[in-house]
Amino acid sequence: MKLRSCFLLKTTATLLFILINMQNNSLAHDTSNDLKSNWTGKDGVNNLEDFKDNQEAQIKAIKEYHKLIWTYLKSYHRFEGQEIAGVKITKSGMIAAAHLVGHMNLKRFLKSKGTYVAIDGNDKPCTIYLRDFAGYKLEF
Repeated sequence: MKLRSCFLLKTTATLLFILINMQNNSLAHDTSNDLKSNWTGKDGVNNLEDFKDNQEAQIKAIKEYHKLIWTYLKSYHRFEGQEIAGVKITKSGMIAAAHLVGHMNLKRFLKSKGTYVAIDGNDKPCTIYLRDFAGYKLEF
């Protein structure tokens, strides 16, 4: 099994806070949290320290996040296995790229067959993430 721990841990604490505490859709849209309040106790996590100390909760949160991204890309699953802009498109690569450039930008890249290349906040093209994170086994 090929797995990179950095792939699991690249998600921000804020995003993980939202996922750990998600009980309904209203919290999923709250971007004003400060990581200090509104913890629901899901999976035994009542604060940021609990979350940092609970590897199971962290793994569960990232799996939920990967599943959520994959759902956002549902109509683009058909690109899996294709080669676009010299890069083989895989599930893990798509999830990594969507996380880093946004799922809408990744969709635009795929739909354009690589003529539009999405760039993240660090000026890295989505093709780097599609390539570097290709072929990893994901369980969700």
